[in-house]
Amino acid sequence: MTLREINWARWYDTTAGGIGHLEHAYSPARCLDVLAEHLPRGNGVRVLELGCAPGRWLGWAAMRLGVVPVGLELDPDGVRLTRAQFPTIPLTRADAFHLPFSDRSFDAVYSIGLIEHFEDPSGIIREAWRVLRPGGTSVWFIPNLEPGSFARWHWRTFHRKVFEAHRAYTISDLATLIAGAGFTIVHREHSGLYLPHFQRVLGRLPLRGLLRRLEHPKVTSNLAVVGRRDGHSLAR
Repeated sequence: MTLREINWARWYDTTAGGIGHLEHAYSPARCLDVLAEHLPRGNGVRVLELGCAPGRWLGWAAMRLGVVPVGLELDPDGVRLTRAQFPTIPLTRADAFHLPFSDRSFDAVYSIGLIEHFEDPSGIIREAWRVLRPGGTSVWFIPNLEPGSFARWHWRTFHRKVFEAHRAYTISDLATLIAGAGFTIVHREHSGLYLPHFQRVLGRLPLRGLLRRLEHPKVTSNLAVVGRRDGHSLAR
């Protein structure tokens, strides 16, 4: 099936609430938990986000991890929005299939909601492997649209056009895709309860540990896979 195109200008339209809608597919707090656990930290560490608009993950990485964040975004509206909100963070407008960076120039690469919009995203993942230093980490998040998941039912029933703009993977499919680009898989998980309109609220609750125990694959919002480019390990 050919994937439906997304009108990103609509999703990045802050006057229409588009940015809030971007988070219906994810549990932001759980995404940050996974990034905090697996990304390297410290002054001088370079971390690249692919498909970075609206930029809030980059801002978090700079503050929480103390790294040098770099954003990559192709959509012009996404670029403008990210630069408006985070003017001091380096941002490049380019295609993730052809990264304008030299080999082994980053310590980590991640994406949140990017590769599932392409019929064959393997070129993006190979480019991530190329620009990573040996021992570098890649983290990949996509919506949990596995057969039988609540998110899949909800999207197909109430947001059919959005559903048709996503390629659905199982967690095993996603891990196989990442491994096929040369990465060693070091972690994979179903994460974040899928509760539309309440994702950010969940992240502020003091019961995060308890909620984590409820994250059965059928009711989670994200699939997350962490891959390592083999070589000497990075200091954490």
